[in-house]
Amino acid sequence: MKKLLYSFIALLLGSLSCISEVETNDLVPDQLLGKWGGPHIEMNATQKGITLEFDCAVGEITDRFTLKADNSFSVQGIYRLLQGAAMANTQATNMPATYEGVLKGSKLELKVIVGAGSTVQSYVIEKNAEPNLVRCL
Repeated sequence: MKKLLYSFIALLLGSLSCISEVETNDLVPDQLLGKWGGPHIEMNATQKGITLEFDCAVGEITDRFTLKADNSFSVQGIYRLLQGAAMANTQATNMPATYEGVLKGSKLELKVIVGAGSTVQSYVIEKNAEPNLVRCL
């Protein structure tokens, strides 16, 4: 009887360890979930991805990523310029972008690298802070 009980406990513990290793469908680390804001940027992170609004552009991250041990990340996404008076005769297209960030408490240092590195923008945003966007005309 004792042997049967030990076997059952071992089986149960083995099952529990497998459950903890099950991968979720979440694309975004829990630490980044929510609304973020700062000068010239707004970020909304859900379990299904991240949307970003800039003064004259929008971005999106739909690839799964994790934070490294130093709370940094690098993930591919898209970046699209918005139509404004200065761009009235051009077609808005999605451009590949790399989003690199470092989470420091309730602040996120975010670097946006568009295309082959020709455009690099840096932001510091804060969780639950209001964005300060200046829209293109």
